[in-house]
Amino acid sequence: MTDKEKISDKAREIGFDLIGFAVCELLDEAAKFSHEAAESGKFATLKYLESNIPQKRDPRLILPGAKSVIALAKHYSAAANYAPGTLKVARYALLPDYHVRLRPMLNELATYIKSETGGEVATSLDGGKAFEKIWAERAGLGFQGRNSLLITPEFGSYINLAVIFTVAEFPPDTPAKSLCGKCRKCIESCPNTAISPNKIIDLRRCISYNTIENKGEIPPGINLAGNAYGCDICQEVCPHNHHTIVENFSAVPEGGLSPKELLAMTPEEFNRKFADSPIKRIKLHRMKRNILHCLNQ
Repeated sequence: MTDKEKISDKAREIGFDLIGFAVCELLDEAAKFSHEAAESGKFATLKYLESNIPQKRDPRLILPGAKSVIALAKHYSAAANYAPGTLKVARYALLPDYHVRLRPMLNELATYIKSETGGEVATSLDGGKAFEKIWAERAGLGFQGRNSLLITPEFGSYINLAVIFTVAEFPPDTPAKSLCGKCRKCIESCPNTAISPNKIIDLRRCISYNTIENKGEIPPGINLAGNAYGCDICQEVCPHNHHTIVENFSAVPEGGLSPKELLAMTPEEFNRKFADSPIKRIKLHRMKRNILHCLNQ
């Protein structure tokens, strides 16, 4: 068994659903598009998306001597059935916080790779230090759709991604090719026309950004479409997601969020209710802001 096969088996044993390998090289095109997005204001207030472009372009600024990139994906699914009068949240937020779940898994695999190869490694989870979707595409996990999300044959786009950079050298897998064809459903379905060319999202118009990352007031013209935390609209219309298995396991009531209940909550009640959910990140005052914006539309 080769090191590549052993690492793949270990990744699945730990709990990752997909793994692929790519050659570590410069991502000049992705960096160019990111610079253009930053200059046009599409990154909104997320300054780290611009400041991290150099290391995203060249992973060797993170790990000197990096030769290979290992892309990993973990599938998530949750029921998304909402009762009339309730508000929606993104499916990933119906489950325990994926940062908490995936970080130990990623660290365990990184430690294993280091012990097996004798070389240094570095990790990235949730886009902070790497163009994870691009590496996953190059490693053959799936292709990047027009909505910027990675779409896999097995799980559609309902996945969380992580990457490991390593100084060890592995044979690369075959990069995935786009299967979007002429489909523009994700672009046409976005209530605020947030999906830009080159697979860049204009965060200023994005429901996910405005309900989660925006710390100020939500612009009056932004339609939240009944979403109190995050948004799945561009995923729900994607033909590649129609076969995805949905499990009824949820950290949030299946019927959705009750505006009346949330508006009456204290911060302590909010923290208890969403203790294991990423929803706790925005705190009660921003959740109430989101709810009032939805109700006033």
